[in-house]
Amino acid sequence: MTRCGILLLVALATASTRAHASCRDEIGAERSAVLADQCMEASPATRPPCNVLNACDMILDEIKRGWA
Repeated sequence: MTRCGILLLVALATASTRAHASCRDEIGAERSAVLADQCMEASPATRPPCNVLNACDMILDEIKRGWA
């Protein structure tokens, strides 16, 4: 499994179910920054939701969409 895959699995396993919480609040500044960077690399969108202030679920959905 690649490092990206491992980080994605860790984020999915530890992300809170609180929709209003930011990813930074859910999993911490360092891990949310890694996810946001991965999101920017994977996303085909012109204005992707790759911001640590968004929910982790939103960032992860964009990563999955970009990998599809």
